[in-house]
Amino acid sequence: MAFPESEAVLIARFALVVVYFYMFWFFRKNFLKSKESGFVNKFFVGYAFFFLALFIFQIGMSLYTLSDYLAPGSTSWLRTDFPGADNPANTANLFFLYNLVLPLYITGVAFMLVLIAGQIYPLELTLNWSKSPGTKYLLIVAAALMPVFIPAVTWTIYTFVVCLAALIGVVYGLFMNIFVNIKIAAVSTGDLRRRSIAIIFASILFYLGFIWTLEIGEISLGRIFDIPGYTMQWDIVFGCFIQGISALLYRQGLKIRG
Repeated sequence: MAFPESEAVLIARFALVVVYFYMFWFFRKNFLKSKESGFVNKFFVGYAFFFLALFIFQIGMSLYTLSDYLAPGSTSWLRTDFPGADNPANTANLFFLYNLVLPLYITGVAFMLVLIAGQIYPLELTLNWSKSPGTKYLLIVAAALMPVFIPAVTWTIYTFVVCLAALIGVVYGLFMNIFVNIKIAAVSTGDLRRRSIAIIFASILFYLGFIWTLEIGEISLGRIFDIPGYTMQWDIVFGCFIQGISALLYRQGLKIRG
């Protein structure tokens, strides 16, 4: 008998809660250790915040999954359209971004921006951007997404602008995480090069895993590989697994040697 996907999703969600709490504790411990040595490692600060935000987000997603498991359909409003989505005049205001205006996606993108902010904060400091403009931009846009849940705002040009700003923020974060670390790896040696390479692969896996857990039909593994009887719940399980692998890479690459 096949293992039920609903139970698999529950296990995967709650397992990530444990993983992310451990990762927060790990980076906090290393931050305190670096502080005691007289050098405050900003990477540890950024990633402690990153995994703390992930821990909080994953608790919410786990409770959301548990609620839906115990009372099927109780959280379906997160996966359905905002009221008015069937009106072409409404969706026309959002141009090519109308598919993004879904409660689950808006919530997920807002949290992703907060997470990316935690990742790029130390990178901006590495580039001597002391005011961290990208970090501030991401946090502001994440907060600006919340009014989209107000019915009078949902189908206005405001939503298009903030969703576009959010996509720009995601691209910026991806650029910073990958290309800046590629640059650092290319001009460095030893632990710094190892750290940068680990962050590159960890970032790619995290982005992929996080996006898969949002149940986006266009990138579902079942659709891509045309798997009969496949449900998007398995996408969540796969996405959680990929995020777990990503966490291990972050730990391996950023742990203090010696």
